[in-house]
Amino acid sequence: RAAERGSRAGLARLGEVTYLGQGVAPDPALGERYVRASAQRGYPPAASFLSFVLRKKGDNAGARRWGGIAAKGGSLQGMVHLAAALREGADPRPRAALEWLRRSAQRGHAEAAVPFAKLALSLEAREELPSARDYLQRAAGRLAELSSESRAQLDELRRAVAAALER
Repeated sequence: RAAERGSRAGLARLGEVTYLGQGVAPDPALGERYVRASAQRGYPPAASFLSFVLRKKGDNAGARRWGGIAAKGGSLQGMVHLAAALREGADPRPRAALEWLRRSAQRGHAEAAVPFAKLALSLEAREELPSARDYLQRAAGRLAELSSESRAQLDELRRAVAAALER
């Protein structure tokens, strides 16, 4: 009903459940249209989800554009989606990705800790390892907020960061 009344949040939620098939038959094309309409009306969570959708479709430029809008609008998950798009594509920008992950993790977004630590380790960014350790520690205290994929990587990354800090 909220979507019918033009609510940006309602339209975004309708788009997500339609795209993912949560309680309805999945219809990714229709879900994307709803989410895009909400994002175009300036709703950062919709822009974040649209970034995710576009990245899955291989549209890295679109994913960067909408991820940037979401991130600049304060969406912590949008910062994570923007970082993912910045790591990929024809013009990878891993340091910019690391910075967006840091901003998200600093604001308490547990899901940003794992990609931040992985990227810091892969870049051999020793100066980032104390922050990575701290973000992973905080994320470990908030397991319910993490995806199953992130939970599975958490302990291994904590050990890898600790070992890198000892060198």
